[in-house]
Amino acid sequence: MVKRFVAIKYAEELCLSGMASIKMEPGASVQYTVTQPSTPEKKRIMQSIWTILLALAFPFLAACGGGGDSKASCNYTRCDNFESHPYAVYRPAKLDSHRSLLVLLHGAGQGQDAAEAMWQGRSFADANGYVLAIPQGTDKLWNYTSDIEWMLHFVDFMQQEEGPFDAVYLAGWSNGSMLSQQVACNTNGKITGVVSFAGERFENAPCAPAYPIAISLIHGTADSIVSFSGGSFGTQGALAAFDFWRSQNACAADTEISAPFLLERATTTSTRGIACRAPVELTVSQGGQHTPNWNITGLHSMLRDFFDRAAAARTQ
Repeated sequence: MVKRFVAIKYAEELCLSGMASIKMEPGASVQYTVTQPSTPEKKRIMQSIWTILLALAFPFLAACGGGGDSKASCNYTRCDNFESHPYAVYRPAKLDSHRSLLVLLHGAGQGQDAAEAMWQGRSFADANGYVLAIPQGTDKLWNYTSDIEWMLHFVDFMQQEEGPFDAVYLAGWSNGSMLSQQVACNTNGKITGVVSFAGERFENAPCAPAYPIAISLIHGTADSIVSFSGGSFGTQGALAAFDFWRSQNACAADTEISAPFLLERATTTSTRGIACRAPVELTVSQGGQHTPNWNITGLHSMLRDFFDRAAAARTQ
């Protein structure tokens, strides 16, 4: 009920801005038409609205959104708060010599434990010697404006408290996926690579990272929540985002496509940019939905391979 009230408040702000007309139906369905923003302020409102509508349109996520925001129920090495955001840290018994940090970003209406359950982050950390951090957005939502700066501050904080780290990676789903690409556009070398699953990129958002950043996009073609083809509120689909990041990282014109493999227990292929300043790849799951049905072994193997290539590019 609280999330619905907040969503309606932001929807009213969007309508008052003249950018959209929104009609909310019983069962949390949303009908809207949107015009392109004409000012930076309207762009800010658009991005805030998209954050909130994710939670409104996907109420079922709240039921999945495990806790992880209470020290009393901490299932990690430690749980605490940083600048009003809860977070959890898991340190495996043995750390990799390269000292890497993996930050998981949850979807709208979810929380730390739900992100852990989806990515099996502790298992990955144990197998690969990474430190794992799982922060949580306000009301289990990520804001595409204010949380960009917060995330960069959080990485600095992790470097001081748990590091130093030679490499830092973000992996996000849905709401967290979209934030991860926004952070990638604004990083000043603090982030080595980003894995963005089932999230679009804001087409007109400023993007000027100080250093090349590795990008791995993952999307299912049958995603009915965040469309594979994009277009909602001025966002790019997976193919357009892949082309954008190839251009950003000065990749050659050609690409290479992997042999089919099982990532989501469906036919999956990865397309990689060639001769990029940092790796860029798009993994497409044919018939894949918004919520993944991971082959965890395949996922973790894919993550480690991508992270290794991202780290190697940074040292060149």
